[in-house]
Amino acid sequence: MANRVEAPLICLSANGDTVCRSKEAARRMLVTTANSVVEFQRPSADAPWEITRNDILSGKHVSALSLDTRTGLLYACIHFKDGLLVSADGGETWEPRNNGLESEHVYTILIQHVGDKTVLNVG
Repeated sequence: MANRVEAPLICLSANGDTVCRSKEAARRMLVTTANSVVEFQRPSADAPWEITRNDILSGKHVSALSLDTRTGLLYACIHFKDGLLVSADGGETWEPRNNGLESEHVYTILIQHVGDKTVLNVG
């Protein structure tokens, strides 16, 4: 199982979750683009955001990015090809999770927990 993400993380994407709940303001934000994921960080809640990386999943059109707060897994849906990628380390490394997909063109994701199981709904 992945290490649960303890610090709040904001994921902004055209087709991912847009609701984030936490007890403290996030200091890390990942924003998807047509060519990568851009990482922003700030040292405190009242400080401005600064770009710290712009090469996460470089060359990939990431259409959705979602964090499973229960498991700490980060899911990226790749537009056109490469399907669904998952990261267990906050976006440092990624591996494909395309078993059972009819197409590697993944546009959106919904993470659902049913009992102790995680169900991924992608389209």
